[in-house]
Amino acid sequence: LDQLASAPSALLQYQSKKGALLSDKEKFSKFIENLLAHKSQNESKCKEMEDLVKSQEVELVAGEAELKALRDKLNKQKTTFENVEKMAHDRQTLESSLWTLNKKVKEMQKTN
Repeated sequence: LDQLASAPSALLQYQSKKGALLSDKEKFSKFIENLLAHKSQNESKCKEMEDLVKSQEVELVAGEAELKALRDKLNKQKTTFENVEKMAHDRQTLESSLWTLNKKVKEMQKTN
């Protein structure tokens, strides 16, 4: 009887454990709430990124179509590098001739 009286009460031990378990339950409930909020934020960010990717894919398709159109247009042109060099040379010749003619016209205007 003395042993039972001096031994700690089992009820107190169980009440203490119950308090600790309730505290843990409360902590885990808050932790789950935080995780759910974090999940919601990540899902929102994911949706935004998916929308951004979709819009960029549309832009990419449009850019590729424009590039193809420009390449087709370029391929249809018959201008070659040699033609471009000849045009540049002809331009220089014509500019030189124009300059010479302008000079002669000014000289003729001075003499008249």
